[in-house]
Amino acid sequence: MNHVISRPSTCSETLGHFVAGLNYDALPAPLVRKLKLHVLDALGVAIAFREEPLARQLLDMAAADAELAACSLIGTTQRASARTAAFVNGAMMHGFDFDDIHLDSLTHPSAVVLPAVLALAQTEGVNGRTALAALAAGIEVCIRIAASGAAAMARNGVAPLSACGAFGAAAAAARVLGLSGDQTALAIGAVSSFAAGSHEWTAASCNFRLVSAGSAASAGVIAARMAQRGFLGSRSAIEGSKGFLNAFAGAGAYQLDVIGSDLGQRWMAADLRFKPYPACDGALAYIESAIDLRRRFQLTADNVQKVIVCVDGAAAELCQPYDAGNEVPSPERTRFSMKYAIALALSEGNVRLSHFAQDWASTHSRVCALAQRIHLETSARDNNGVRASGQLNIHTRDGHEHASNPDIARGTETPEAEAQPLIRKFFDCTASLPAAAQTAIIEHALQLETASDLHEVVPILMGAQS
Repeated sequence: MNHVISRPSTCSETLGHFVAGLNYDALPAPLVRKLKLHVLDALGVAIAFREEPLARQLLDMAAADAELAACSLIGTTQRASARTAAFVNGAMMHGFDFDDIHLDSLTHPSAVVLPAVLALAQTEGVNGRTALAALAAGIEVCIRIAASGAAAMARNGVAPLSACGAFGAAAAAARVLGLSGDQTALAIGAVSSFAAGSHEWTAASCNFRLVSAGSAASAGVIAARMAQRGFLGSRSAIEGSKGFLNAFAGAGAYQLDVIGSDLGQRWMAADLRFKPYPACDGALAYIESAIDLRRRFQLTADNVQKVIVCVDGAAAELCQPYDAGNEVPSPERTRFSMKYAIALALSEGNVRLSHFAQDWASTHSRVCALAQRIHLETSARDNNGVRASGQLNIHTRDGHEHASNPDIARGTETPEAEAQPLIRKFFDCTASLPAAAQTAIIEHALQLETASDLHEVVPILMGAQS
């Protein structure tokens, strides 16, 4: 069934009426199955992050927030207000940068939209069908606004995840609250004042990257609550002369029709990809190429003389050019290194969370020498600044050269094909939980539409531990 609307005059109104009128029954069955897998994925990577020192800092911060402390926090019995829970859970879902990604919009929608949905679903006691409709609506809004000008935003130093994610979170929060189309448009307008975030963390040694998802999720909750109480956000907040796209992408650097074209008929959310590796988005295609070449030609780290990497698209700006030396940097720093990611893939045959664990020094020492033999070259390939080619040329010590195919199609698999690898990833991420808790999360996530009231289900989904 298609959910089709007439087009009002502004983008906020178009999106607002779409979101408010979207029902679970209008969602394509494959999309529903896919969204439930993304729920499970986001919860898993957040649970994996809960033992990190930064997670403890987030939880300590939330402990000071006693106002309406009814919402669950990942991996703990601790609770907080809806806006703080959305912030903390979003940050933890994005903490390892292992959460899902939509390539053409340069966003990680689930880590922004799901925390807002679960926080308000718990306080409002809505059912699973409403939560899934809100999740679909929010992810679609996030992706469409970002896809209209993501490349330009990235060039300007704007992080589409946080800036555009705030719109998605506001839309989803409005749907959970049952706001009208007009109220939802006002919520979308209101959140434009909160939409922010830069990529400057890529050029500095800091640990602030993870909060980009949390801040957007929290902003969405606040904006929806404001609209519910009568605050009037701008109806032209997205495309106005001083609006979001002109300010963040720049005049003439965005495609406005992407936002409303075929809305409710063609789901851009269906193109979400699970991340198989806990590394920077821009490095994923290169990791896949490195693993493929290692397997096909039986390569070893010792036999690799040098690797030439044709870096293109957003990868050139997102991946820090880490030059391995005697210093052992933090796992966070190397996670965003193109050289390190490729060296790790060639050396270990995979890139896993365990490679970045606290006792990772032995792995790091094996990878460092190879990383020094990797050379980055800027490619002239015109791919609109988004999709990386993954092109590698490996020269071996015995005189051979092995090149990857730069145009290997990496399409989105069906939910059925994605399910088993995703569940294996979930078990890997949640190894610290009892088996019964792992099974309960999987069962509730994959049967989310059957839940009549999410008030008691959300703590189970979040693996609440004392």
